[in-house]
Amino acid sequence: MSPSGDIRPLGDALKDLAIDSASRTSNINKMLITALPQMNLNRKLADTDLCIDLSDEDIRQLENMASTITLTKGDCLFQQHCLAKQMFMMTRGVMLLERSNSEGRRQVMAFIFPGDFLGFTPGSHLDYSAIALTDPVELKAFSRDEITRRGDQQPELRANIAQINNKVLARTLDQVFAIGHKKAHEKICFLLVQIRERYGPYDADYVDLMMTRKDIGDYLGLTLETVSRALAKLKSEGIIRISDNSRIHIVQPNVLNDLASLE
Repeated sequence: MSPSGDIRPLGDALKDLAIDSASRTSNINKMLITALPQMNLNRKLADTDLCIDLSDEDIRQLENMASTITLTKGDCLFQQHCLAKQMFMMTRGVMLLERSNSEGRRQVMAFIFPGDFLGFTPGSHLDYSAIALTDPVELKAFSRDEITRRGDQQPELRANIAQINNKVLARTLDQVFAIGHKKAHEKICFLLVQIRERYGPYDADYVDLMMTRKDIGDYLGLTLETVSRALAKLKSEGIIRISDNSRIHIVQPNVLNDLASLE
């Protein structure tokens, strides 16, 4: 939304997602992601930020535009540098977004949960790949051009996309701050709190990790060994308990939240 309060065209809003940074980590801004406050393995389009203040008929038209895609663990939804022809909404499962350079160095840009959107970009190509972490992963696919045209004609939809963009930017800044300023074990707490808030169940005393230790390290800027040491530190201090490789029991949630805090 412009300073005057008028809603800007969707095309201009998408261009604003590109942030010039020497490290280029902020390219994660180019994807559209919404937050999921509580666990919901089958997320509906009508419950997402995209449909706020839309009429039932508008939502029905959006739903009719969508096709369903089902992936299994390890499948690639799209690859880095491919044409951005579609946008996607996650309805079930967990995915990761990753970016690699010409030397093969990899950065996990984000973890994607039910209710999240991805595939929007200011340019014509995507700067990251999307990989399924669970079996199954289900998504709704929309024509990017059709969503853009509809947004240019519909103020409520433009406003919703602008709000999604704002959430993406805020989450990106949180991630960059955590990577740059937090200690290794604090970064792990930051991720655990993210998963609880976005995938849930939020009030549970455990978190299930769908990603590998290497994925976690590539997301937080840590080596595999440092991830293991950080988890061991949290365990030895009685903050968490690890029942297997994927389930983390949160023994001291207040301490975990304090360590994860960006304040």
